[in-house]
Amino acid sequence: MTQTNPQNKNTGDILMSLQKGANILLVDDNKSTIFYNKIMIERTIIDAHVTLASNGLEALEVVKKSKEYNTVLDLIFLDIHMSDRGGWEFLEGYRRITSLSEMSIIILMSGEVLNCADRQRIQRLRMVKGLSEKMLKKETLLNLVMMHL
Repeated sequence: MTQTNPQNKNTGDILMSLQKGANILLVDDNKSTIFYNKIMIERTIIDAHVTLASNGLEALEVVKKSKEYNTVLDLIFLDIHMSDRGGWEFLEGYRRITSLSEMSIIILMSGEVLNCADRQRIQRLRMVKGLSEKMLKKETLLNLVMMHL
């Protein structure tokens, strides 16, 4: 039996998926993490357009502008534990301004182990499609492209 994962797919298939490009919102309050993740995304997803936000409030403004200009955000990478206007606040605001049919794929990032209460809170949010380490890896991005884009 063959498993479906990027390593078993034809390289051409993966490159075709990656050629599509994507509109990605990267939300993190750590400049080093943003720098690293932006480079990793741009090297992995060809023609990706990466928009940066340093807190949840800025991220909500990006979402509002994208709606205003009828631009779809394909993926949102969100640091759940930011010091100022964090990920939880973003998710609450996002849910208020976005209909279920318009919602982007949201991947939460965390640099620390999530406690049980946070994990339960995440499971109740339909808009959250995954959890990732804070420093994105190429394999993680490839899997996301295969599953969601």
